Amino acid sequence: MMRRVVGRALGYLLLATASCWAAVASAELARLSPVLWPLVLPWLVVTGLPAAAGAVTATALLRTAESHQG
Repeated sequence: MMRRVVGRALGYLLLATASCWAAVASAELARLSPVLWPLVLPWLVVTGLPAAAGAVTATALLRTAESHQG
């Protein structure tokens, strides 16, 4: 029971963090000229890969918590 609650809480937290990252990144890109996008690409890769991994992990945690619900 407790493991399910913790898994769900972690899943929602990771999903919220990944969503916030996507919102901030898209807002930053919207402000920049397309000419500068190649300069920002390394930052997006370094921060985006962990955010994407967090989103995938969050989805897996939430699915696992739901499947064990019974």
